[in-house]
Amino acid sequence: MKRLCLLGMAMAGLLTAGISTAATAKPLATGSKKPAKTKPAPKPVTTKVSCKLGLVLQPTALVTTIVPGTTSGSQAGTAKCPGPVGGGVQTDKFTTDDSGDVTAPYTQWFKAGTLAGQYTLIPTGGGQPSAGNNSFGAQTYAGTLTVTGGSGAWKGATGKAKLTCATPDAVHLACTESLTVTVPPATK
Repeated sequence: MKRLCLLGMAMAGLLTAGISTAATAKPLATGSKKPAKTKPAPKPVTTKVSCKLGLVLQPTALVTTIVPGTTSGSQAGTAKCPGPVGGGVQTDKFTTDDSGDVTAPYTQWFKAGTLAGQYTLIPTGGGQPSAGNNSFGAQTYAGTLTVTGGSGAWKGATGKAKLTCATPDAVHLACTESLTVTVPPATK
């Protein structure tokens, strides 16, 4: 009987040790799960494009003539850009200082949204009409354009461009715009 008791105690000890070991043991791996991949943060999108602008001096309401040498006014016309920018229109309100430099806030409307900012043009050749000179003059310009905002697909856009422009008559202005514009990633 003593042997039986000893055997029973030994079995009980083994069972107790097995239960405590099972409670602290790590579960068997059924397959390793990798942590979910996080998507990289969206990056800003930069677009480089060369646009052609064709602007025309706009007379104010009730004005039937355009005077040479106008120091301020409005222009409107086409903006033709290849690729994702596309074609659209531009309007601006310009001022010309005593040295002939032209500055203007502008807005360009495209199918995907608007771009807005300011440009500056510096005369590089030709002659400006002066007081008492009733002829329209040919002029060439070089300048810069900044993009300070936009809407639609261009929301939050920033950028810059080099401009080269020419006018045969101080009424029609043709420009080439070498534009680099950056749009921040869309936020939800």
